[in-house]
Order: sequence, then structure tokens, then C-alpha cells
Amino acid sequence: ISSFRVMSEGRQTVDISTLALPQLEQIRDGLNEDIEQIQTGLNSLKQATHGYILSKEAAANVKTENEGNEVLIPMTGSLYVPGKMGSSKTVLVDIGAGYYVEFAPQKAAEYFDRRVDAVKQQMDRLEASLRQKKNGQEQIIMVMQQKIASISQDEAKSGISGLKLD
Repeated sequence: ISSFRVMSEGRQTVDISTLALPQLEQIRDGLNEDIEQIQTGLNSLKQATHGYILSKEAAANVKTENEGNEVLIPMTGSLYVPGKMGSSKTVLVDIGAGYYVEFAPQKAAEYFDRRVDAVKQQMDRLEASLRQKKNGQEQIIMVMQQKIASISQDEAKSGISGLKLD
């Protein structure tokens, strides 16, 4: 089994086969928490990407021929209210933290493309981190299984040697 990078005071590489079971369990539990947090973050980023794509499609549908048409305006993810399409020259884009910016529909689509690209880059970084954590988790589990098997063999040997055959 190879060594695995364990974070402590500073970054140092430790041969995990030299660690005791309780230490391995602590590292495994920490990795499990890290993996869960990364997966939660990835799910949030996937939802954000989906939202940006939907927003881009909505901006693309803002055309002069649609002015005055009846539309449903999303208030929440599941609540829509009826309205009429106003001017097609600009759209109002929520850029976060309660701030809105007016864009031409084409510029809004470009903004959403940039946001999707930025989110995908962040997802790529998180996925690389997730792969690293899962690899470490697998190594820890293999070493733990080897140590448990070794302990079981030692106990079996000492149990057999302690038998008296009269």
C-alpha cells in the first residue's frame, strides 16, 4: 500500500500502513465528511448551471414579435403569475445579492454563457478534489481491512496455541 497525503499541522505525507486503526478511522471519517460536502457542492453547482441555461433560453425568447404577448412570470421555482411582455430592448438580470442589471437580450445570453463556464470550471476543480478524496478513502479502507484481517489471524493463532490436547 502506498502512502497517502494526510493533512495535519502542515502538509506531510504519512505511510498509512503505520497508523493504528483508531487513527485510520479518524482519517476515513474526515474523508467521508469531505466527500459528502464536495458532493453537496457539486449538486448545488449543477442546479446553478441549469438555472443559468434556463435563464439564457428565456433571454433568447425576448423578441420584438413577442412584445405585448401574455406570459407567465416565475416568482419562485413553482409559482408563476400572468403578465404581458414589455419592451424587448432590455432584460433585467439578477446578478446575485439582490442586485439587478439591465442587459440587451444578446448581452444577457453572453453573461449567462460566462456564468455557466465559470461554474463548470469550479465543478471541474471539485470533481478532481472528489476523485482524490475517494482514492484516499479507498486506500484507508484497504489498510484497515488488512489490519483487521491481521488482528483476526493473530487472535486465531493465539487461540489455537492456547489449546491443550490431552
